[in-house]
Amino acid sequence: MRIRGLVLGGIIASACAGGCTKQGSPIGANYVNDNLNVLYIDTVTLQTSTVLLDSVATSGTNVIAAGSYTDPYLGKVSASSYMEMGIPSFNVVLSNAVYDSCAFILLPNGFFYGDTTRPQQFSVHALSTLLYAHTTTGLSYNVDTVPVDPSPLGQGSFLPSPGVPRYISIRLNDQFGDTLLHLMASKDLRGSVQSNFRNFFHGVALVPGPANTGVMGFRIGKDSATVIRIYYHYPGLTPTVQTLDFPVTNNIAQFNHFTSDRTGTPLAGLDSKNLLGIPAARTGNQTFVESGVGLATRIQLPTLPKIGQLAQYGAVIQARLVVQPQPFTYRGNLYLPQDLMLLVESNANTVIDTVTSPGGRLNGSLVIDYVNNLNTAYEYDVTSYVSALINNPGKGIGNLLLVTPSFFNATGVTRTILSTQHLATNTPAMKLEIYFIVYKQVP
Repeated sequence: MRIRGLVLGGIIASACAGGCTKQGSPIGANYVNDNLNVLYIDTVTLQTSTVLLDSVATSGTNVIAAGSYTDPYLGKVSASSYMEMGIPSFNVVLSNAVYDSCAFILLPNGFFYGDTTRPQQFSVHALSTLLYAHTTTGLSYNVDTVPVDPSPLGQGSFLPSPGVPRYISIRLNDQFGDTLLHLMASKDLRGSVQSNFRNFFHGVALVPGPANTGVMGFRIGKDSATVIRIYYHYPGLTPTVQTLDFPVTNNIAQFNHFTSDRTGTPLAGLDSKNLLGIPAARTGNQTFVESGVGLATRIQLPTLPKIGQLAQYGAVIQARLVVQPQPFTYRGNLYLPQDLMLLVESNANTVIDTVTSPGGRLNGSLVIDYVNNLNTAYEYDVTSYVSALINNPGKGIGNLLLVTPSFFNATGVTRTILSTQHLATNTPAMKLEIYFIVYKQVP
């Protein structure tokens, strides 16, 4: 307990058992009430753990996420994507067209997480069943999957170039391509009505190779970003190559599947049925946040109700949560996400709502220490949340969860390793700072 020049009675001493410091009132010298004081409380106990949420929505994002990489802290993460293909739009006669080749064309969207110095391999597989979203939510999730033909339609490898939009082409099976061209040329209803085509050809999955070193994103849109492309020509002395594109369609049904193998890591054995998660004390005073797979950091404030005893004598004027990543765990393409979103969960490990401030959702303000790499932190104004906890004891207001902003629609993989204790100084690396104004005399 730290109290300088202030004795406000037993109830405040009890409430500040974690640590209080008197500070000058920020309201100004116009107030002359001797009972007006501001308490600074910075040692509220934070109990932290890593939890695995049961599912994360990944459909309808207009982003294909695919690849895999092995993280030194969290094991191997893999991403595959499932999508429906549409019939092409064309106004030419194909009856005498001669098939040349077929390819799956993708355009990277600039996202890459992992090692970009090695070639990345992908295979394209035909879906064995139709794509269907969950009937209750209309969404698909990271844990969902769709059966595919084990024999790929095609596979290819390339060296990624993040930041440089360059089309990628994966050569597909010629028999498959020739079948599609003849289907269009014959004016078969399976090639002229989307619902019929969907039943004939359910779609494709983009699957990473076993030795990939990164997860990357690809675009879906009206600009032919991702298509199955047929190359053909007409007979003649100077044949000219023509193309026929089958674009991704029914974008709301496209979704990304994420998996994680945490064998041999501090989180080995963690699953979504473990509602308590794994405490930071068992993971080296660290907690973890990872998008795509649904890893989140839970923050509990068990001693905050004691401060609630002060509510009848004053009010919280500011509360700030400071969260620091573990130094030297982020580098190169294993970078820190710019934001971490703060949510409120129920006791059933279910998200209730986002934590907000007057400015909207709290995504954290990342402050980077470029000099010493020791004071990098995410900061949150949690005044409303702390006030609600103090003023409504026993109302069942949930714990805090830290997740990536893409939690509601995961489009890729990033991870953050948070520190709860500075190893060098043995001081908290994650703390809650509360400014509490006392405006009523304590008996």
